[in-house]
Amino acid sequence: MEMRVTNDAAFYRMMIPHHQGAIDMSRLALNQAKSPQVRRLARQILEDQQKEVALYRRLMGRNTIPAA
Repeated sequence: MEMRVTNDAAFYRMMIPHHQGAIDMSRLALNQAKSPQVRRLARQILEDQQKEVALYRRLMGRNTIPAA
């Protein structure tokens, strides 16, 4: 499937649902996983992806991407 990003805001809008899926799966893992390793990974993913979504929402409407 080919997707075209015509501007930065479109990229952010497309990435938010992608990261939201990881957030939802991580919450499920935190509630149901028995393995401490899975729970630890889910907590880290949840934290990281929430930060990414927050960043994309802040950047919507801007024409710059922060330096790595």
